[in-house]
Amino acid sequence: MVGRNLRNEVNFFIFLAHSLTILKANMDIQMRDVCLGDLDYLLAWRNEPAVRFYSIKPAVISKVEHTEWFLKRIELLQDQPFWIFESDSEKVGMVRLDRNKTGQGFLINIIISPKFRGKGFGKVILNSAIMQMIDAYGAQELTAMVHKENLKSIKLFSSLCFTQVSEKQNYCTFKLYNSSDNDFTINS
Repeated sequence: MVGRNLRNEVNFFIFLAHSLTILKANMDIQMRDVCLGDLDYLLAWRNEPAVRFYSIKPAVISKVEHTEWFLKRIELLQDQPFWIFESDSEKVGMVRLDRNKTGQGFLINIIISPKFRGKGFGKVILNSAIMQMIDAYGAQELTAMVHKENLKSIKLFSSLCFTQVSEKQNYCTFKLYNSSDNDFTINS
């Protein structure tokens, strides 16, 4: 794969980050690590029909299965972030970053609470997670697997400089790269 330096787009991305910071301030969004108290919210969001429809594993997940997974997953918080976003003490959504097989990047997952969908929170939350990931982990690669019919998610990732690099079965793979010299690059 050939990398293309996006020096011109870096200024746009910085402008976008600044604009979203203002929007985030107006939305009064707080970001924190998940905790045991989030277990039921996350399960409800994950099992919501619209989320399941676009999920790689669309089956309903039992509370026992979810609890086992969640307890193992929160042990990885130091190296694999998992954030809850709140506004006025209401849970707005979550972003989870799972290390990829090479250890050089993350697979990103995002869910917005049904109550907050379609109001711009997804872009603010995803941008905040990307900026926090870059600040905390430096040069990384972010990958998103998006159902090809999930047009809102495709638009969301594309709006934040992710580039579609492949399509397999029902899923499109989007990537965002942050090189060690802090220039964003994508495959072309």
